[in-house]
Amino acid sequence: MKRDQIEKTTKAYQKMDIKNRNLTAIQTLCWDTMGDLSQFIRVKQTPEYLEYKVTQCYINDIATKMGTKESAYARFCSWDDGFCKGLNEKIRFTRTKSLTRGDAYCHHIYQLNVNEQ
Repeated sequence: MKRDQIEKTTKAYQKMDIKNRNLTAIQTLCWDTMGDLSQFIRVKQTPEYLEYKVTQCYINDIATKMGTKESAYARFCSWDDGFCKGLNEKIRFTRTKSLTRGDAYCHHIYQLNVNEQ
């Protein structure tokens, strides 16, 4: 990661109102701080639903160059679910496709079930 992107991410974490552990927090902490490291589009966003399509990912790029693509999913991609649960147990993360598993893009879906007890 570039130093300016690390600083931007650090500032986002420091400014985050911990009471607002919602999908806006996911967007702020995970996507708004990405910079030009990856290429992605936000497919849909509502207060309860957030969807991204990632067509180029720096982790996949590095893993491909190093020949470690098979382990990249386990080392890096699999943390998404745990991060979401740690941020808010009502956030459900789904990845239907992954560049590190040979798909044409990564497909990330975040759902916030506000009615869940």
